[in-house]
Order: sequence, then C-alpha cells, then structure tokens
Amino acid sequence: MPCSKTSKGYATVDCSWKNISRIPHLAESTVFLNVSHNLIDSIGKELLKAANHLSTLNLSFYRLSTINFTTFTGKLRYLSLDNNELVYSSQTFPIGIFQPLKSLSHLSLKNNNNRSSCCESFPDETILDLFDLATLELDAGDRGFGKRIRKAIETEILGIRDQFNIFNVKNYTQIY
Repeated sequence: MPCSKTSKGYATVDCSWKNISRIPHLAESTVFLNVSHNLIDSIGKELLKAANHLSTLNLSFYRLSTINFTTFTGKLRYLSLDNNELVYSSQTFPIGIFQPLKSLSHLSLKNNNNRSSCCESFPDETILDLFDLATLELDAGDRGFGKRIRKAIETEILGIRDQFNIFNVKNYTQIY
C-alpha cells in the first residue's frame, strides 16, 4: 500500500488527503491509521477487524453520519471522529457502540453536533463501557453535556476538552 510504512514489524498507515472513498485493506500488524480528509462517507462492518494491533484511528473530516456496532474492535487507545456529520443522539451513539474498546483513553467527537438543528446533549450512556477513558473531546455549550457528564466534570472525575476549557482527568466510571 503506498501510504503504509513498516517499522519493527508494525505498520503505520497515513492515507490522509488522498481523495480515497474507501478505507484500504489493513495488515494485521497495523498500529496507526489516519484516513482523515478524504471522501469516505461510510465505514463498512468489521472493516477494521483485521488490524488486531490498531491503537490509533483518525476518521476525521469525512461525511460520516452513522457508525456501526461492528466498526470498532480491539485495542484502540485513540479515536478521532471530528468534523463529521454525527449528531449527539442515542440513534447515532447507541449504548454499547464503543463497548469493544476497553482500552480507549482518548475519544474526540468535536465539530459534529453543530450540523443538527435539534442539537441534543451527548448521550452519557454511550461511554459507560470506557473504563480507561481519560479525555473526551466534544462540542460543549449549554446543551453539550448530559447530566452524568456534567456531574463527572463537577467532581473532577472526567476531563473534557473543548475550545474553551481543559479539565483534569480521573476515572469517569466511578460515578456509576
């Protein structure tokens, strides 16, 4: 693959700005995948399953409006879904959508919710399974956070980054 590099047996794939409309086939040894700024509008089911060692995934600056339960698997530590068309709702982010991502420590969902006229708060239950989550980046505002996320911020359990604030991080799941 032209945008892949291998070092010490692990592959890094940076296909950003390549005008591709599909995510390329990934080697099992892929640890880093950046396919941002492309023409991808959907992610196929289990497409990323082949990359058992994938720890960083950047799917930002697409036109994604939905994500599948089977899209995310394995050992991801960093996931960016910034600048897509994902609405903060339980239809877009149902409970369990991130359940396979037990090691996820950084989740970025910035610049999505502003494309919706309904502008709901982020569905808190979506991240219940993310025990290692240290940073959640999303669009803040009066309606940006649900009750549980607001409580986690107030008690300094969860760090939220938005364009205005950075909060310290502790274990978010302890409030449940």
